[in-house]
Amino acid sequence: MLDSLALDHNLTLIKKVKHDLVEVLPGLTPSVIMKIHIKTIIPVIAGGLITTK
Repeated sequence: MLDSLALDHNLTLIKKVKHDLVEVLPGLTPSVIMKIHIKTIIPVIAGGLITTK
């Protein structure tokens, strides 16, 4: 629940500030990355420690 509220809050901020890109940590969340990209039309990069391909 808290993660969903944080995501919604951050999507609102992203739209207001009009960033050039958004970084998502950790990068192992493809569904969240896609959701952010679809809702903001801003490039999304993933980061963090990823140990598998």
